[in-house]
Amino acid sequence: LHSLKLALFKEGFNLHFAKSGKEALEIIKDHEISVVISDHKMAGLSGVDLLTKVKKISPYTIRILLTGECDLECTLKSINEAHVYLYIQKPYCGNQLRETLKNAVRRYHETKIIGDVNKGNINIIQAIQRFVLNKIEPSILNPADAESVRAQSLGLTN
Repeated sequence: LHSLKLALFKEGFNLHFAKSGKEALEIIKDHEISVVISDHKMAGLSGVDLLTKVKKISPYTIRILLTGECDLECTLKSINEAHVYLYIQKPYCGNQLRETLKNAVRRYHETKIIGDVNKGNINIIQAIQRFVLNKIEPSILNPADAESVRAQSLGLTN
């Protein structure tokens, strides 16, 4: 593990290590984390459970499960609940893991950019709707419709 840490650090990765799932969740709450690699077998919290919680806290973070043994139920939970990006079987090749991390970091940034653009688009669409609705002549609407239009333009209704 030490040689892997050194190799990844030399590649320019900003690394955080946790000794438990609880510690990992604290790190994720305090930092922007691109990729989480979790062993499946951990004390207290399984890797699948950790990655499922990571998804809720930081949905753009890429999640990778590293394991030496995992049954069908574990595999299905990792896909269906944690939405893992990749499942890596132990023993793993250091070079392969480095390339996987590079690709995962790239995927994180692409996904985050798309998500941010989509949020921006929604904000723009809502602003245009408010503008258009504010320009509608209230006299052409009955009073109930005019009030509904005003409420929608202010974002007060669903």
